[in-house]
Amino acid sequence: MIAAVIVRAFSKKLARHSAALWNHSIATFINWVYNLIVGITFPLLAHYTGNYTSIPFTCLLVVFWTKDKTNE
Repeated sequence: MIAAVIVRAFSKKLARHSAALWNHSIATFINWVYNLIVGITFPLLAHYTGNYTSIPFTCLLVVFWTKDKTNE
């Protein structure tokens, strides 16, 4: 929930006024799509992984969060 608020706030602040509404709409749409993906995949993962459901999401988060980053 808090990530959605941050994405919407940044989409408004980073663009000019004429493009801010368009950016806000796109950010909201992408947020809904990702929430839908998580909502669809979570029951399947819960069924197959049991108590370890958070591990695939954590691995994806680590991969995307640390992509193109150095250890410094």
